Amino acid sequence: MSTSDPLVRLDGGGLESLFNRFPGPIRWLDCRFDLKDVQAGEGRYLEGHIPGAVYAHLDQQLSGLKGSSTGRHPLPSVDQMKERFESLGVSSDTTVIAYDDSDMAFASRAWWMLKFLGHKKVRVLNGGWASYLKAGGPVEKGRVLPEKGHLSVNLQKHLLVEVSEVASLSCLVDSRDPARYRGEVEPIDSVAGHIPGSLNFFYRQNLSEDLKFKSPDVLRSMLERLYSSGSAPTFYCGSGVTACMNVLACEVAGLTLPRLYAGSWSEWIREPKRPVAKGA
Repeated sequence: MSTSDPLVRLDGGGLESLFNRFPGPIRWLDCRFDLKDVQAGEGRYLEGHIPGAVYAHLDQQLSGLKGSSTGRHPLPSVDQMKERFESLGVSSDTTVIAYDDSDMAFASRAWWMLKFLGHKKVRVLNGGWASYLKAGGPVEKGRVLPEKGHLSVNLQKHLLVEVSEVASLSCLVDSRDPARYRGEVEPIDSVAGHIPGSLNFFYRQNLSEDLKFKSPDVLRSMLERLYSSGSAPTFYCGSGVTACMNVLACEVAGLTLPRLYAGSWSEWIREPKRPVAKGA
């Protein structure tokens, strides 16, 4: 069972201590993003953000270069991840708190990348920007230019699954909505369906109506069945972003941290010979 909560919760009037409840420096990462308008998130950041927050762009900081064999949001190399987080002001002693203004998927991507690098002091703001505003938090405008950080890497290779490993996995879980999983609709990628043998657990099932995580007990009751094979599941989605939300939910539930197939569906279908399944 996990001994620490990976979420920063504002429930119960916790705003008063928000900026001093963690020892050492804090770096807020504003991860707001819109897949349909890739500049919109940064624009909203400039209009107002948590004081001291720096902007982490999904395409520019949290993804690598797309290629003919990659998915839509491939991971940067380890050296690139380290350099980019350092440019965002993250050091080894920094507590990082990521947030966005949708369903915490983009913030979860930043959280997962730092966990992969071995950074232990990283959390996600539960409920994101809306929760912060509702709590009456102060707002700062403009761009924050942080001093370069110095981040040590202790790579957690076991958290990442490569495409060559997918066929041998005992429990692979598709994080997309059920209609996309079944192949009934596909609004983004060129091929509809799912990886044969994968289960489906829509990442938004983790959220309550106010777009905060459900309680650890409720999450555990939903997610622990995915561990029935005796090992932690591997999650994927369309491009390796929303699957990070399911990984985070397992951490919130106190379950063993799952693995991530970061290339996900958009990488899988790059090779026409790879099989595709449809239906439930």
